[in-house]
Amino acid sequence: MMHGAVPLLHDYLTHAASRVREKVALVCGGQRVTYGELEARSNAIAQHLAASGIARGDRVVIFADNTVETVVAFWAVLKANAVVCIVNPLTKSDKLDYLLNDCRPTALITDRHLHSIFSGPARSCPSLRRVIVSGPIIEGELTGLPHAVRWDSVVAADGSVPPARRCIDIDLAAIIYTSGSTGEPKGVMLTHRNMTAACTSIASYLKLCEDEVILNVLPLAFDYGLYQMIMAFRTGARLVLERSFAFPAQILGLIKEERVTGFPGVPTIFAALSDLKSLKDHDFSSIRYVTNT
Repeated sequence: MMHGAVPLLHDYLTHAASRVREKVALVCGGQRVTYGELEARSNAIAQHLAASGIARGDRVVIFADNTVETVVAFWAVLKANAVVCIVNPLTKSDKLDYLLNDCRPTALITDRHLHSIFSGPARSCPSLRRVIVSGPIIEGELTGLPHAVRWDSVVAADGSVPPARRCIDIDLAAIIYTSGSTGEPKGVMLTHRNMTAACTSIASYLKLCEDEVILNVLPLAFDYGLYQMIMAFRTGARLVLERSFAFPAQILGLIKEERVTGFPGVPTIFAALSDLKSLKDHDFSSIRYVTNT
């Protein structure tokens, strides 16, 4: 952080990268990514967003699963002085159309396998001026999308420095949408100060340290899941990120394999675990804490 600058949420990643650059920060989908790699990739995406005209206070929607790209994109949007909004990949096309028109993003970061869902809403969203798509692109799929580019070409650019810092701590950092199960989704607006205060409080309560290995099976579009990632990087810990809890036995194997120390969940996850007959056969000796919403 620059001398005299107020702390912003994305300083967590930058500070961790300066301390433990070669340490594995993220384990996800068979990939192991260091803090230095996350810092460089997020800088590259942030520079591209800034060069595309995305400015302080602009909204950027991330419509994707729990992936390395989603994690990189989250920090990149903040570094571009913009406001990040992660949308659950299970969102249907009509609901996504509503969300895009509600928050009026200037950019959309998404994945090719969701093309059938996002393509219509993206084409009809008048505020979009950039779409970044990860995954293997089929020729012609990006046609008609607002200034669409491939993730791989953007992230390969120079990531040595982020864009110039424009935000202050009372600027918006994120908009987190409710599920909308009883009506239209509502966007909860959170400032950098809101989110850093929450992270500091929870991390202090849990006594988190750099040795933690936090297993997150909750969607990053869900605030409780998102905060697991933020808190891990705040402390220079390792995050083991899974797309879901669909395969409990696989998750239990990860706990032993990665020597997981923290396991946040929700009641349905722990209810499913309690029903497993093989639960007693698994090694949970590394776990230091379990949290429940």
